[in-house]
Amino acid sequence: MILDYIIPPAVAAVFFAAVHAPRALRRAKSGEKTRIRVYDAVTGVLLFAYTAAMLMLLLTPLRSGPFPAAQLRPVPFSTLLPMIKDCISNGLFDKAALEAWTGAPQELFGAVLSHSARNLGANLLLFMPGGALLVLHARNIGKAKLAAVSLCAPLFVELWQFFFTAGRTCDIDDVLLNFIGIFAGGMAVRAILRAAGKRRAAVG
Repeated sequence: MILDYIIPPAVAAVFFAAVHAPRALRRAKSGEKTRIRVYDAVTGVLLFAYTAAMLMLLLTPLRSGPFPAAQLRPVPFSTLLPMIKDCISNGLFDKAALEAWTGAPQELFGAVLSHSARNLGANLLLFMPGGALLVLHARNIGKAKLAAVSLCAPLFVELWQFFFTAGRTCDIDDVLLNFIGIFAGGMAVRAILRAAGKRRAAVG
C-alpha cells in the first residue's frame, strides 16, 4: 500500500516541526534572523532519518480490507515481568537455537539471544538513539520536556498500532520500555554534553 511509504515520513515531519516550533516562534517574536548551522543541519537530518525509519517499522502495515483484530494488553507488567523472569531463570541465550545455528550472520541475533532477551533488548536499545539524537539536536531541552517526548512518542505508536495497523499488539509494557530507552539515551547524551561543557570551561 502506497500509504505505508507516505505516512511514516509525514509523521516524522510533523514531529520535527513540533521540535522546532517553539524556537521558531521565539525568533519570530524577537525579530532574530534564522541561521542554519552545519551542526544543526547534520543532527537534524540524522534525527529526521532515524524517526522516519523507526516509524516505517512501527506504523506499518496499515489495515486494508479484512484485517485481524488488534490485541490490547492494558495491564502494566503483564508482559514485562514474565520476560524478566524468563531471562533470570533460563538465561539470556537460547542454547537450542545456538546449537542449530547454520552460521549465517543474519541468523546470529536470533540464535544467540532468547525470545525474551530479544524483546527486551529491542524495545530498549532501538529507542535509545532517538533520545540521544533529540538531545544532540535540541541541546537546551530540559528533563521535563525530554520525559514528555519519551512518553508521548511510544504512546502514540502503540495507539496507532491498535487502531490502524494489521496484526499488531498494543502493549502498555512496550510504552514503558520504549520510554526508558528514549529517556536513558537522552539523559546519557545530556550528561556527556554537560561534562564536556564543564571541561571546556575549566580549560578556558
